[in-house]
Amino acid sequence: MSDPFHKVPAWQIERVQVLQRACRSFEGRIGRGERRCKAAKRVAARYHGKPFKADPSHNLSLRPVTLRHWYRAWKEGGKVSGVFRLKYHPNQPTVRAAVFIRFTNFICSRRLSSMRAAWTAFQKVDADAGKVSYGKALYWLSAGPFYQIQAQLVAMETARRELAQLKIQTIGTVRERLPERLGGRGRK
Repeated sequence: MSDPFHKVPAWQIERVQVLQRACRSFEGRIGRGERRCKAAKRVAARYHGKPFKADPSHNLSLRPVTLRHWYRAWKEGGKVSGVFRLKYHPNQPTVRAAVFIRFTNFICSRRLSSMRAAWTAFQKVDADAGKVSYGKALYWLSAGPFYQIQAQLVAMETARRELAQLKIQTIGTVRERLPERLGGRGRK
């Protein structure tokens, strides 16, 4: 059963519209006496590989055989665009956000060599993470943020060392210029 609240991406809507136009064009060519094979080749060549305006990262893949398949389904389905709907629904997450929030806190608190090493160490301390494979972890949280966090930890350690050195230098300068104890009469 399809989810009525599932938002269909704009490129899928455009795909349906393009396939509807392709089937109408194919039907028109057949109606004008063109052979089915030649008509399918010409129509498929016209639409194949063109990027969608809604999302240029997706292209329409339309071969003559595929066009004939869609045309048959379109014709048998009453020439409505509903037959072109993709029967794809994204999987529901099997991991709660809290696991990755704890993982983020974990990697922010220590330096780790790699995302895999971090996930393995985290699985040892978090029972919920033990149920999630490293591949799934990468799917839900890419390695990019991990390496950015680790770079910031390195920068913080460097800044702490520089701050400690500056503190020592400043204290040394103060000790050189001022005596440790005030002598004599000025004190009560």
